[in-house]
Amino acid sequence: MGRALVLQPIELRTFNIIDGQQRLVTLSVLTLAVIAHLERLARERNAPDDNRERARLLRERFISTTDSASLRHHSRLRLNDADDGFYQTRLVQGERPLKPAALRGSERRLWDCFEYYAKRLAERPDLVSDGAALARFLGDVAADQLSFIEVRVESDETAFTVFETLNARGVALGTSDLIKNYLFSLASKGGKQDFELARKQWMSAVGHVGQENVASLLFHGMSATVSGMRERRVFVEVKRHVTAAARNVFTFLTALESSAELYAALDDPADDFWQQDPPEVRRWLRVLAILRTEQYKPVALAAFDKLRDRPERFAKLLESLAMISLRAIIAKVNTGNLPGAYQDAAYKIGRGELKSPASIARALASITPTDDEFLKAFETLEIDPRGQRKRLLRYILSELEQAASERAINFEEEGATVEHILPENPGEGWEVFTTERHARDHIRLGNLTPLEGKLNRDLGAAVFERKREVYAQSKYALTRASVAHSTRRPTSEVPALS
Repeated sequence: MGRALVLQPIELRTFNIIDGQQRLVTLSVLTLAVIAHLERLARERNAPDDNRERARLLRERFISTTDSASLRHHSRLRLNDADDGFYQTRLVQGERPLKPAALRGSERRLWDCFEYYAKRLAERPDLVSDGAALARFLGDVAADQLSFIEVRVESDETAFTVFETLNARGVALGTSDLIKNYLFSLASKGGKQDFELARKQWMSAVGHVGQENVASLLFHGMSATVSGMRERRVFVEVKRHVTAAARNVFTFLTALESSAELYAALDDPADDFWQQDPPEVRRWLRVLAILRTEQYKPVALAAFDKLRDRPERFAKLLESLAMISLRAIIAKVNTGNLPGAYQDAAYKIGRGELKSPASIARALASITPTDDEFLKAFETLEIDPRGQRKRLLRYILSELEQAASERAINFEEEGATVEHILPENPGEGWEVFTTERHARDHIRLGNLTPLEGKLNRDLGAAVFERKREVYAQSKYALTRASVAHSTRRPTSEVPALS
């Protein structure tokens, strides 16, 4: 069954792609990877004349024409403003980026896509050295076996209706492009200057968050004004809020610029955006980044302006959000309950019903584990020091060390490591631990302790008597306490994380 391409004619043989951009870009990158392989074969003197001709024919058929004077390739496909420069100057021209590892955002994804196809082709022994087979492969995949339903629309209004119908089951990959085109179509009614101003404001917002994140920003931000906001309704709500009047377009874009700057800064505690704020703001943003949580953002976006006159109150809110998120992660709160609770709170903030950090925290009580629930989960908490939550483990150990010795741990600067008291691979002297007990206990928080890197390397899987001697030499109070006569602290001494 063919997939739809929604096209809007602009001029003769030129179309604006309303839906299907990603499919066409992906196919073009696959084609460019095949062409690169053919050109490599030619350079390696593997049927050089034939393979150069195959590369030329495939490029002309699927990708671009060649300027007779400059010999530069002119692509038939144009991407959005944020991506087109890299696509045209690197991928289409067949030029490798100077520093691929330094690429970010959509440029990195385009290059990763190209590299992925290049590697997959290289792994095919039937293709890797046979230019004719490569050309047949591309023809079979791109030309003969794929089919698309072409839908042509004459007006923006019709295009948006078709797009919504095709993507009625969720937020489509092209939602950001759809919103952009809708706003531009309204702004252009005021003439070229209005269109250019709208384009500059949109690109300013995209510069902060990236084109692919605009829909998420709007979903989180509009939770303060739309009750029960849902991701699949982002474009519908934008249309409802932005009428045909040009001034509404620019009011919306101005607000989008401001919220995009804040949205990006929430993910970057070092951003200059926070330069004038109390250091506690950066501290709690770092914690939220460690927790890798997004659900809190509707609340932070809704409350920022209302608490901005007293930055310490915004810092207090971030602290509450960080602690709620930490407790929810450790106590394994049902993640399906979190977005709705945060969105409800954001909506009440927007209506002026919640005005203080304390009132917002109370509104989130339904997703905040109690002290008893938190402590019970904390006692059996499991975190793999090498897993995706290793930053969370280091944060917890650092906070516990600060509570024990009034000194936090900086793992990077101090060369500290996470030591398994019961070794990962126990040998002689650990026979008391069955396979089942080892599997249960070795990544529990109570079995993990900070230790200087050199001491850790010297220990390996030593018996506990040897570990006891080494732990006693550690500068970390947590580690020394693990071999003290009283090895279990009363639960009343566990630092409060609120």
